[in-house]
Amino acid sequence: MSPFVRLSINTPQHNDKDPVLARDGAGKLWVSWQSYQPKADSIMARYLDGSQPGPALEISESPGINLKPAIAPAAQGGVWVAWAARRKGHWSIQARHAQDAELGPALPLAESGELLYVPALATDDAGNTWAAWEAISRRQRYIMGCRQSQSGWAAPIVLSHGTGERFRPTVCASAQGAWLAYEAFEGGQYRVYLRHWDLHGLSDPINLTLTTDWEMFPRLCPDGEGGVWAAWTVKRDVRDHRGIMDHKIEIMASHCTSDGQMRLYRNADDTQPVGYVTHLYHGLLGKEHYWGFIGRRRRPQVARTADGHVWLLYERKEDESRNAKGPDAQLLAQPLTGQGDHQAYMVDEAAYYYTINGDIPFTGGQLPFAGQIPAGQHYGDICAGTLQLDRSRPVETPPASGWSFWQPISLPEPPALPERPQITLGDKTYRLYWGDTHCHGVFSGDAEGEIDENYYWAREKSALDFVSITDNDFIYDDVLTPSAWAVLCAQAAHYDDPGRFLAISGYERSFREPIDGKDSSNHRIVLFPDYGDDGLYHHTESDADTEEKFVACMEHTDAFIYPHHPTWRIIPSSRLGGAEVCSSWDIYMHIASTIPQALQQGHRLAFIGSSDTHRIVPGMGGSLMGVWAEELTREAIFEALWARRCFATNGERLFLDVRANGIPMGAAMTCHPGSIMTITCAVKAPRTVQAARLFRDGQEIQNQAPAAREAELTFSDQLGPGQHYYYVELQLEPLPRVPMSGRGGNLQVARGDYAWSSPTWVDVEDA
Repeated sequence: MSPFVRLSINTPQHNDKDPVLARDGAGKLWVSWQSYQPKADSIMARYLDGSQPGPALEISESPGINLKPAIAPAAQGGVWVAWAARRKGHWSIQARHAQDAELGPALPLAESGELLYVPALATDDAGNTWAAWEAISRRQRYIMGCRQSQSGWAAPIVLSHGTGERFRPTVCASAQGAWLAYEAFEGGQYRVYLRHWDLHGLSDPINLTLTTDWEMFPRLCPDGEGGVWAAWTVKRDVRDHRGIMDHKIEIMASHCTSDGQMRLYRNADDTQPVGYVTHLYHGLLGKEHYWGFIGRRRRPQVARTADGHVWLLYERKEDESRNAKGPDAQLLAQPLTGQGDHQAYMVDEAAYYYTINGDIPFTGGQLPFAGQIPAGQHYGDICAGTLQLDRSRPVETPPASGWSFWQPISLPEPPALPERPQITLGDKTYRLYWGDTHCHGVFSGDAEGEIDENYYWAREKSALDFVSITDNDFIYDDVLTPSAWAVLCAQAAHYDDPGRFLAISGYERSFREPIDGKDSSNHRIVLFPDYGDDGLYHHTESDADTEEKFVACMEHTDAFIYPHHPTWRIIPSSRLGGAEVCSSWDIYMHIASTIPQALQQGHRLAFIGSSDTHRIVPGMGGSLMGVWAEELTREAIFEALWARRCFATNGERLFLDVRANGIPMGAAMTCHPGSIMTITCAVKAPRTVQAARLFRDGQEIQNQAPAAREAELTFSDQLGPGQHYYYVELQLEPLPRVPMSGRGGNLQVARGDYAWSSPTWVDVEDA
């Protein structure tokens, strides 16, 4: 059992995350974290004097938008804590000094009308504290920073090189300065850069990137001689024999000496490339199961012993089929210097989201850490203490050959339709746009994809036209806090580029309730046509803890909402616009009658395919939506959704134009009894269309077998009294692949075999 101490304050509905740690000059171990109470976030800090915790200090001056703390020792004693905040519409990076139970004033290091985010801190041997953070300005993203000395905090300067997109700075101390690493998105690739920063300025950037794949998440540790060790991950796109898209994650490492010379790590296994340390396929790359992952799986960390040896630390999921929804973390370590640098060792498996500070050298194998404590199958509280890091518990790293059926793939692939299709309805021309409006990222309880990473995958790799990152409002005791929601909306505004790519803000309401005596997810996808961050209502809070309350709240918004999962209950709402026909989990139309029942009750719903991917593959998670819109703008896409001028597929991109007596899919018309309905279906698919089935009122009434990739089909039906709806289901020739067992959790083939037009509605009036 880990010798940790619980630091969280046990108040009702609290939720704590993102712990960081530092050791002050008096030897106290300080931990800061983000703490949520209903409707607001705070930044907290607490120290450990030995095993005795000090008072809990609220670092942020007031609850609200506060997130992503950083911490470093202060020259005058105690620590500096920095965090991102927003007040009255303006973002800032705040810093505050804490010593024992005393707090200094909160000082704004930078302020902006645009997002400032993810600060990092380090204090050098001379007592200077170096701060860095992300800053968005005029559609560019920079790394900014400033230095604190005896005269106070200096004005911010740009720390990153060039222009474009720069992310996730990390800093570590050197003798009289700091080492800075960050990511840059350049030429469709994430790269990792390293710079030295001191009183004289910044060194030229050193490109640590070793491959043409995405390289991300650098972490640093001083070598004790003025140089630095860096570790980071490589993400390689792969596809398996079933047609599933995913990623192979590998850890790389390098040593930069004080004079700027790079020495790439060399694994004892000479079959591996220079720089390679180990792989993270186990628990991240599925074989038969995928249930997400929790903690710091893709974020290696480095720490140094007092005598100068450097260790790599990383989390691993215990087993892909065990503890499927819980935080089953194993903390492993592998020496980068000294004996046995090819061997991994077990450090701990009693907590998760283990956090190390590379600026804290450790002795006697006692490694200071902060983390979170599991509580059954759910998340827990912030903890801190020491871990025994030695070579007493060697563990086997499963050989990479066990995942050899995952083969590299170059993305994007050629489009299924070489030119963007268009149709004419009356005097308007509509073009076909593809989107995935249900994807998960770093703010969900079982996913780790960064927001920018998901957007870039959607745009650059999947060639989507629009996407929405819809993290859960509250799941597995992990909450989408108001601060995280504000960041999601700010990121959507940043990446939204009308005419090229749309980033739509949204979230997933993860409410559960019994339906017909059985537990049912009853989730909702909530999409917003603007960038504002109003409209977040948690199912765990009293103002929206029932479906009726939630619907009443949403009536005051402009949201477009659709239910997710096979079974759900709906009540009438002006914001209800569609239903998810399929996702990466299953084809709901084939396994439940919920959607036909809702249509029969008079709910006029668009048919939507969206992936619900937790694997950072938006657009390739096994479900998509095609939308016929006038242009690629938010306004036009939402107009098409409300008009139900859209169709669902379980992953394949095709042309589908279904009309009933000339009116488009999703529209409504009035006829007299006995009228003849003529339904036309024009289809162009990358594979043979085996069947085209016409459904009336949820029942299949006709079936044609085009046996071709392109077809112009016609169905006829005589109307009886009442209200009716028609839709067409297409079935394509299946791809050669291994059938999946139970659809494999969140593992799903990127390209499926079905498509569904949104229903066309007919009201039959008496003659």
